[in-house]
This record gives sequence, C-alpha cells and structure tokens, in this order.
Amino acid sequence: MKLVRTDGNLCVFRLGQRERDLFTQVLRRHPLVPTGYHRYTRAGATADDPANQALLDEAMAGHRAEHRERVEGLLNDPSRLGSDEKGWRLTLSREDIEWLLQVLNDVRVGSWLKAGCPDPDGKTPPKITAANATFFALIEAAGHFETALLDVL
Repeated sequence: MKLVRTDGNLCVFRLGQRERDLFTQVLRRHPLVPTGYHRYTRAGATADDPANQALLDEAMAGHRAEHRERVEGLLNDPSRLGSDEKGWRLTLSREDIEWLLQVLNDVRVGSWLKAGCPDPDGKTPPKITAANATFFALIEAAGHFETALLDVL
C-alpha cells in the first residue's frame, strides 16, 4: 500500500491485486478481540461489578457493530476502493485513516490473543500450529497496513 497523493483532507493509496485481496481479508476478520476482553475497572469500584461490566460490554458491542458496518461500506464503495488502469485505488479521509487504524489494531490484537499471546520479545519462540497459523499471518498483514497508514499521519 503506497501513498500516491494527498488532496486536502483526502489521501489516495495504490494497491496491487494481491495486496487489495489481503486488505479485504484482514478487514473482513474484524472484530477479533473477544467480547468481554475489556474489563471495567474504576477507582473505588470492584472489577467484578456485573452492572458496570454489562454496560461496558453493551457499549463495546455497539462500537464493534458500527465498525463492522463502516468496513463493509468501505469495501463496497468503488469511489473509496476501486480499480483503475494501474490496479486498485484506496481513497481515505484523515478521519477514515484514524478509524481504520482502530479496526486494524483490533484485528492485530485479536489475532495475537487467538495465537496464544506469543512473547513479543522472542525469548520463547511461538508455537505455530495449523490452528493458529492464520492468526500469525493476520498479525503481520494488519501491521503492514497500519504502518502504511501511520506514515501518512
């Protein structure tokens, strides 16, 4: 994913066919962070407060649903992700970039959790199995797209 131009608030990226396919696959995996992963805590309150945890879970579910809808909107809007004679063009506003970074981070963190939370320092090499290999690939792919977007900001 390569930035080709900026036009005011809009950024236009170029993707090849395989990269576009990977981008689509990564975004369609959202959300990957499991429901209930985020814990409610507050000074003076117990972490086991079921009412507050239920409110947080409900808010997070709404947040995930909104992101899911925006992902589908992006992927199905040819003015934002469309083909041309040079490959694929992705047009994002700066607000879209910040939102997309949240989506990609969810995929990356969720993949890390599903891969068994491998040690980021590499002291213990991760155990890659048929069951978790996809999640290691998603960690790398989401990181690739996050880096390209962060370079713009």
